[in-house]
Amino acid sequence: ASGKSCHVYTSPHLVRFNERIQVRSREIDDKYLLELLQYVDNVSEGANLTYFELTTAAAFKAFADNHADFLLLETGLGGRLDATNIVPNTKLCLFSPISKDHTEYLGNSLTEIATEKAGIIKDGAICISAPQEPEALAVLQAKAPELIIADADYKMENLSLPGAHQRINALLAME
Repeated sequence: ASGKSCHVYTSPHLVRFNERIQVRSREIDDKYLLELLQYVDNVSEGANLTYFELTTAAAFKAFADNHADFLLLETGLGGRLDATNIVPNTKLCLFSPISKDHTEYLGNSLTEIATEKAGIIKDGAICISAPQEPEALAVLQAKAPELIIADADYKMENLSLPGAHQRINALLAME
């Protein structure tokens, strides 16, 4: 709405894979996506890339080849060791509610999981969090002392997407 352009990388997709990669606010088209995937396959020289690493590299190549004013980048399952965590000049880090998920990779406690997810925090970045369980909040605040916490009491009405989690997502986006 402000005339700025934005690249977007999210996962998972809801309907079709192309939703994951938006170049200048438009879903990537099939032909360009295929070219990018072939490019990454060629330059990786047989490296055993995961599905997520391959698609992340393709997205980053698309973003490098096309100027945009902003990049909205969603991490994969973690943070610290996530394939998306190579961007050095992060300005803003957002944290949705941290819960016990992907415990086989991230750890068995909220403290361990929050520590992995907090690995995306870069010096100088503004950090905003949805309301968190105390264990997770303590980790985020230790890593980002000026952490901003979205106001859980703010009244959200007329959301276009159903579900209580969408209210939290909207609060986080507003903050």
